[in-house]
Amino acid sequence: MTPSPGPTPSHLDPSELGTKEYWNTLYAREQANHASNPSDIGTVWFDDSDAEAKMIRFLNELPSLSGQKHRASLLDIGCGNGSMLFSLRGEDWSGPALGVDRSPQSLRLARQIASSREEEDSSEGADRTPVFFAEWDAVAGPYETVLLGPEQQQGWDVVLDKGTFDAISLSDERLGGRRLCEIYPERVLRLVKKGGILLITSCNWTEDELTNWFAGKDAEGASEDGRFVVAGRVEYSTFSFGGVKGQTISTLCFKRVGRTVREETDVE
Repeated sequence: MTPSPGPTPSHLDPSELGTKEYWNTLYAREQANHASNPSDIGTVWFDDSDAEAKMIRFLNELPSLSGQKHRASLLDIGCGNGSMLFSLRGEDWSGPALGVDRSPQSLRLARQIASSREEEDSSEGADRTPVFFAEWDAVAGPYETVLLGPEQQQGWDVVLDKGTFDAISLSDERLGGRRLCEIYPERVLRLVKKGGILLITSCNWTEDELTNWFAGKDAEGASEDGRFVVAGRVEYSTFSFGGVKGQTISTLCFKRVGRTVREETDVE
């Protein structure tokens, strides 16, 4: 069943997980752990639900990306330790790949892991296309940092978010009087090229709520940059409580389409 747009959901209560200081402290600790034990890459978010593998399987099977694994461009927002992009490289996604995060400590960890992987690949005779990383604030950073050169000026083929919108939704920071989670969907829309996709995973928002945030009638940016429409979902194990079925996490795929009726309904 495709989730249907409705009113913008209520906000989440602020938490320390929405602060930059929390993530800086976490990734500084994980960087030290990796330095002493290269096999310890730190936290892989939603690993208990096998989300990363399920997201990659979804991308591998998505008809609109069939045959494009070697050229599709990949942008991971809030990349953390870079695990998602490294895993995609292992699945032969060899197009341009950039991981961005506003925590400099997370990027140090990601680059440290990348260096370790390059040494390992070299010793095994493997030759993988490198993954690049950049410090960038998804809500307030300049677009020029991520819309690089002629290739990415119009956006990226695949934009990934595994828990980043969750963290942003837990921030009590404001920009121009708005909570950051209110700004994020319109910012992400600009990063996805027309016909490209956003694949987002959340543990704080349901599928319907994610749909309302990113494809709802009140979603910002639609008049200038097209809009998002739901183009698929990842299934997880369900549970029942009080006669209602649910999932512990949600993963939805949104496609960026143009403003005409034909474009808005032309979803793979």
